[in-house]
Amino acid sequence: MTDDLSERLQALVAFLPMFEDPEFSFGHWSEPKEVHPGVMEMPYYCFSVVALEFLKISREYGWVLNGFDWPTWMGTPEAEQLRNNPDALNKATPEQLARILTAIIRGERFCDGAIADCFETGLITGICHRAAQLLKESDENAEA
Repeated sequence: MTDDLSERLQALVAFLPMFEDPEFSFGHWSEPKEVHPGVMEMPYYCFSVVALEFLKISREYGWVLNGFDWPTWMGTPEAEQLRNNPDALNKATPEQLARILTAIIRGERFCDGAIADCFETGLITGICHRAAQLLKESDENAEA
């Protein structure tokens, strides 16, 4: 993990061209199948290579917080605003981006396909856009 905020933001921003490509697929659901007579394998979400890389980079660059009580935080007005209000997301701090990414990524353990839903609703791309805004602001402040 790097402590340099610009590097951390750039790690998210790098995914924007792929996420914005209309042909991009975050992944797909597997088909249910019979693995033994009378025993079915439930469908599960299969992430694309790019989606898996995004999850890996999010962890490596410190966007997934350790020791953060994300389930409790998800019930707060702050979390609700960041998830459902693009204006709030467009004003998010880096810490708030880390909180929402932590909740999204950790939530997958309890609800298969939760991350994909956040991609489909535009939340993950919105987080990357906010990272781009913060990176631009950081670069402008460094030049001043």
